[in-house]
Amino acid sequence: MIHALAADRVRVADLESQILGLERSIATLRKERDLAQKRLDSDLHSLHATPYPLRPPLRGPLSPTVLTRICRKWREIALACPTLWRAISIPSSYNNRSRVLAMSEQWLRKSGCRPLSIEINELFSPSVDSEIFAIIHSARWEYLKLRNANDRPPLGTLEGPMPLLRHLELFGHWCGSFIGISRDEAPLLRTVVIGDGLDLTNVVMPWVQLTSLTMELVFIYECAPILQEASNLIFCVLGIIGESPVNELPDIRLPFLETLLVSHPHRRPITGFVDALVLPRLRTLQMSEQFLGKKSIEALASFISRSGCTLQFLRITNEDPQVTDLRLYRSAFPSITKIVLKKEKYLKDDDYSLSPAAKM
Repeated sequence: MIHALAADRVRVADLESQILGLERSIATLRKERDLAQKRLDSDLHSLHATPYPLRPPLRGPLSPTVLTRICRKWREIALACPTLWRAISIPSSYNNRSRVLAMSEQWLRKSGCRPLSIEINELFSPSVDSEIFAIIHSARWEYLKLRNANDRPPLGTLEGPMPLLRHLELFGHWCGSFIGISRDEAPLLRTVVIGDGLDLTNVVMPWVQLTSLTMELVFIYECAPILQEASNLIFCVLGIIGESPVNELPDIRLPFLETLLVSHPHRRPITGFVDALVLPRLRTLQMSEQFLGKKSIEALASFISRSGCTLQFLRITNEDPQVTDLRLYRSAFPSITKIVLKKEKYLKDDDYSLSPAAKM
């Protein structure tokens, strides 16, 4: 009996040693498999040349569906790679609506459980809206771009939890629709791009958690309250229209803002806005000369002094850059590393990229 127990103890110890060795071998094999899969995913992505989160078309030479038509082996590999199918652009043409919806559903299935980058170029009738939003999984949205092309408000577009959403773009006319996203619904939201056509008084976002904000064609009275809330911004683009504020604006303090790009497509000067800004960490500034008034050098010097910032790059824009003497700016601000003049440009939707800083 004693000898049998001793033999069992030896056997158990031996089995434990073998199991440990096998587990180590399995762990090593899993690492090799993961590395091979990572290389495979990278090679496939480079082949169809659309890096995430940019969205390839559903069809055509830039679509990953091309990889499924090369040969049987390539088809198997492409269909087994969920990262190929997680960025989806639903086109504006609805001549064959049922086919577009079916293809979108197929891509979503192939993407597995991966976070999604979704673009819907045009929202149409409520029935179409409901069909689209019934198939795209809001719980998996990471990057989302919506354009409403109808004269009626879209239905059910931004409802419910969006736990992975980091980047949101809204363009088109939303007909006074209320758009509300709470911090609890989108805790990871950091970048918002708002195009023309939205009434910002009807837009509620967790502004305080944003680090990047773009607002196209907005009035000062619309954007000022939002900026006062968005205290964690690092990057900001503003396309301001309209007249100067009637009343003096309260201070807009953005302690972490490093890049500010402000454009004004109209020739009328707008004063009072720059006087409200306090941006201690600002490093890059693009400013329409219309905001600085007739005494632009003095206005800019006052802003820099009040903010206590150390500008490294200054771009002054004007309808006719030739009427502005660049030497005056360089003489007044010798500590700024680079100062340039540029023609005022009305930004289009495509100028607001997923990586806006790259436009500098």
